[in-house]
Amino acid sequence: MKRFLILLFLLFFPLLACSYGTIPSDNNVYKNWGNSSVERFDQSRLRILVWNILKAKREGFKEDFFNLSNEYDLILLQEFISDNFIEKFWNSLTAFRADYAVSFIRNGQSTGVATLSRAPIKSSSWIRSVPREPITGTPKMIIINNYEFGSHDLLVANIHGINFVSTYNFQQQLNQLKNAIKLHDGPMIVAGDFNTWNENRMKILDKMCDRLKLTRVSFPGRYKYNTSELDHILVRGLVVKNQRVLSNITTSDHFPLSIELSSK
Repeated sequence: MKRFLILLFLLFFPLLACSYGTIPSDNNVYKNWGNSSVERFDQSRLRILVWNILKAKREGFKEDFFNLSNEYDLILLQEFISDNFIEKFWNSLTAFRADYAVSFIRNGQSTGVATLSRAPIKSSSWIRSVPREPITGTPKMIIINNYEFGSHDLLVANIHGINFVSTYNFQQQLNQLKNAIKLHDGPMIVAGDFNTWNENRMKILDKMCDRLKLTRVSFPGRYKYNTSELDHILVRGLVVKNQRVLSNITTSDHFPLSIELSSK
């Protein structure tokens, strides 16, 4: 019986994955639009928002996001979506340039990670996770941007961590990230929804922080709002001036993380 069930899974899993969504070719992963509104970031005050937006499903999301966007220089989004209906909203955020890495497309709607910035980028790249999530067969994405920031470039990596897979596969994705950014010798921000829902995943994340000399920023009151720390902001070569969880924003199943940084 067990062998029969395994055989059924092997036969039908590819069909389920294909029916769930289409993974774009490498040439169709990266998208960008909009224009920056400042020449460069202010080194004395860099305001950042990190948020898994639940594909903008909840009522009131657009109003919340529009109001929040006025307060930040960099916005890192996970479960970003784009389709014919919401593109007008994203395009209305005229103070920002957007860089977007698509994970998959389903029913005319793409999803992935996007970084919105008031300052222009110097370069952008993306990473598609080698592991795939079960049932859907879809990858998770990372987008990496470099910005002018004083005498060194600022590297900003926006990640959505692979979910529902083994610890080994989670580590594989973080190794992809580590190998892509380890040679950067300037200030660095690595942030997003890491899906660190157990102790083993947290240990892997902390080990990567040690190797890259990143500091995982703590958020006062986090456990009051979340039973698990899924979302993180990791920094290097920057001063944390303040940080908070925006627990009053309920138009996603994740609370946004807000942080203000400056150069050392």
